[in-house]
Amino acid sequence: MERRSRTNGVIRIVAVAAVAATLIGGCGALLRPPATHGPTAAPGGVSQAEAIALALELAIASDRAPTVVWANVETDRFAPRGAGPPGRLTWIVRLAGALAASACPAGFLDRPASVSDGPCLDADKGVDVVLDFYSGAFIGWTH
Repeated sequence: MERRSRTNGVIRIVAVAAVAATLIGGCGALLRPPATHGPTAAPGGVSQAEAIALALELAIASDRAPTVVWANVETDRFAPRGAGPPGRLTWIVRLAGALAASACPAGFLDRPASVSDGPCLDADKGVDVVLDFYSGAFIGWTH
């Protein structure tokens, strides 16, 4: 009888520990903010595939389609630095290859990007297209 009682006690302890670990893990997920980098982010935005398709439509290709290097969700690169909490979420789609844009002028890459900048190819012969995360609207070109 004592052995059965001891076994039941161990089983109860293990079960309680498993439930506690599950609850703690679940609460941890609730406390973490949504991802803001990588191919996914907060729910409700355009998908990575949609962002890439929109960026390719905006890019002025030469004789063939440009190459998609990567697409990430990031905070707005055009927001003033140090102006409080991070601004809106954006898709940044990096394109390279067959783009009909000229090279960036000297000194262009040494300053922060501006919404009014047009597309120009950096040293890697690429350009970044910035889109609003939620609507997919074009915001600007960056480097």
